[in-house]
Amino acid sequence: MNLIKITKNTINGAEINSVNAREIYDYLGLAKGQFSRWIKTAIDKYDFIENEDYITIDTNVEGVKDYIVSLD
Repeated sequence: MNLIKITKNTINGAEINSVNAREIYDYLGLAKGQFSRWIKTAIDKYDFIENEDYITIDTNVEGVKDYIVSLD
């Protein structure tokens, strides 16, 4: 049993194993309402590149986005 659901998503034209960053955030038990700040800090800290290391998905809820990150 996986603690965080691993899915296949297309990133940079390749279907790769990935996870929803919000699930990582929730699993870590971090402060409610701070996801946006946390993911932006992680992207900067680890030099993630959009459409290479992660993709965003618009949730259609007041500009909220989900981030799908590769396991690579």
